[in-house]
Amino acid sequence: MLVPEVRAEFEGVVLEDPRLRTRVQRMAAALVERPGASLPRAMGSTAAREGAYRFLSNRQVTLGRVIAGHVAATVARARVAKKVLVVSDTTEFEFSTEREGLGLLSRNRRDGFIAHFKLAVSADGRRTPLGVLGIETIVRTARKGRRDNVARKKDPERESLRWRRGVDVSSEQLGDIEAIHVMDREADIYELLSALVGNGRRFIIRSGQERLIDEGLLSRAVESTPLRFSREVKLSARPPARQPENRRRNPARRARLAQLAVSTTRVTLHKPKAAFDPELPASIAVNVVRVWEPEPMSGEPPVEWRLFTSEPVDTQEQVEEIIDGYRARWVIEEYFKALKTGCNFEQSQLESFASLENLLGIYIPVAWQLLVLRSTARDEPHRPATDALSPRQLTVLRMIVRGKPLPLQPTVDDVATAIADLGGHIKSNGPPGWQVLGRGFEDLRRAEHLYAQMIPSPSSDQS
Repeated sequence: MLVPEVRAEFEGVVLEDPRLRTRVQRMAAALVERPGASLPRAMGSTAAREGAYRFLSNRQVTLGRVIAGHVAATVARARVAKKVLVVSDTTEFEFSTEREGLGLLSRNRRDGFIAHFKLAVSADGRRTPLGVLGIETIVRTARKGRRDNVARKKDPERESLRWRRGVDVSSEQLGDIEAIHVMDREADIYELLSALVGNGRRFIIRSGQERLIDEGLLSRAVESTPLRFSREVKLSARPPARQPENRRRNPARRARLAQLAVSTTRVTLHKPKAAFDPELPASIAVNVVRVWEPEPMSGEPPVEWRLFTSEPVDTQEQVEEIIDGYRARWVIEEYFKALKTGCNFEQSQLESFASLENLLGIYIPVAWQLLVLRSTARDEPHRPATDALSPRQLTVLRMIVRGKPLPLQPTVDDVATAIADLGGHIKSNGPPGWQVLGRGFEDLRRAEHLYAQMIPSPSSDQS
C-alpha cells in the first residue's frame, strides 16, 4: 500500500510515558477518520476529548517528539527509493483570534506562526510524497523596527538562516541516501549557496535576484545564452495568493500546456557587498538552467525560471531532470493545502501556541496520507486501488459508494472519485479539492468503523 495505517507513523514517537504514546496513536487514528473535523468532534466522547486536551498541553509533549516516528518512517521510505528530492518551503498558519504565544505574520497581526518544512519526494519521475523530514516553527514576538541592510544581515536570529538549518537537519536525517535539495526564490541566499557548494550538497534553487558574475550581470549573461532545446510542460492552475507580496511574486494563472525554451550555462557568482561574513568565499561556481516561455498565452504571466544547480548539464536528459526536479516544488504546496484545507488546522480553537504546535505534529502524517492519495490519483490514476486503500476500506467503499459502482478491479482514480463523491463533489466544478476529499475520507473511515464488526479483517490488513 502507498498509504499505510497512520498509527504506524507514530510507532517511533519519542515519549517516555507509554500512556502518552498510546494517547497520540489514538488521537491520530481519530483525526484520520475525520480529517476536516474540529478536535472535539473528531475525538467523539467526553473522555477522549479531555484526554486529547491534556495530551496537547503536557509539557513532556513537543512537536519534535510527536513527529519523530513519522520522520523515521520517511527516512525508511527514502532509503527504499534510493534517491530523493528534499523540497523545502515556508508557510504561515493564521488564526482568527489571538492565542497565548502566537506572534506577528507578514500583515503585522498577532495571530499566527511560521513553519519551515522539509518534505521528501521520490526522484524517480513519479514525485511520490514520502513524508516530512523536519519542521522548524518561528514566532515573531515583536517588530524589530526599521533596520538597514547591514543590521539585518548581521542579525544572528534572522529568519533566512532557517534554509541552512533545514539543509543540515535533513542531510543528517538521510545520511548516505542520495538527495537533491530543491528550493524556490526565497532561498537565493549567497551564504546558503556557498554552504551547499562547500559541503558538496546537491541542489536546485531558483534565482530570485540580480547577481554579479565574471561577465557582468547574471540576467544579461543567461539571456544571451543560445537555445538548447524546447519542450512542452503542463502547468497547473495557481489561485491568487493570500499575501500581497506572494501575489506579486507568483501571480494567479490558469492551467495550460506551455511551450518552453531551455538554455544552460555555467557562471561564477561574486560575493555580494551585503554579505559581511569574512569566511564566505569571494566567489562560487554554479550551473544555470534558464527556462522561459517565448510566446505566452494572452493574459497569462509568462514562465521565467533561472535555476542554480550543482547538477551536470551536459546532456538534454540531465537538464530535463533538473527542470522536473524543480517542478516537484508543487508537491509541498499541495501538502500545505492538505494541512490547511483538508485537515482544517487553522480552524483549531486551541488557546496556546504550544498546544497548536503539538496538534500540528499529529496532523503532519495525516495530511501526508491525504496527499499520497490525491497525488497518486492525479499522476498515476491507473495504479491498482490496493496501492491507496486497504482491502477492508475497499469493501466498505463498495457498500457506501453513491454514484457509479466500483469496477471489479478498481484503480486509484476510481476510488478517489468515489471518495470525492462521498464528500459532495460536483463534477462540473472540476477536479475535487481538499475539502471535498477530506469530507469523503472522513465518511469512509467512519463507515469502516461501523462495519468493522460485520466484515472480517483480511490477513493483509493486520499489519
